[in-house]
Amino acid sequence: MKISKTILLGGVLLILGYANQASAGMPEAVTYLKNQTQDAWITQALAAAGESGIPTSHLTSVTAGGFNPTNDYA
Repeated sequence: MKISKTILLGGVLLILGYANQASAGMPEAVTYLKNQTQDAWITQALAAAGESGIPTSHLTSVTAGGFNPTNDYA
């Protein structure tokens, strides 16, 4: 019983350690995205990163009925 608790505790600590590393490059990624030409994908990525004040003026220029890989999924 003691061995299984030790293995379980080790597994939890290992998982928490890996989860903590997932956000290690977030500030660099946000800076990179803000310096790129803004499009719908970058807007979505910045929103997922929890950024606020994301410029959305470029989203009004999507042509209706035209092919756009961002909204042509049907």
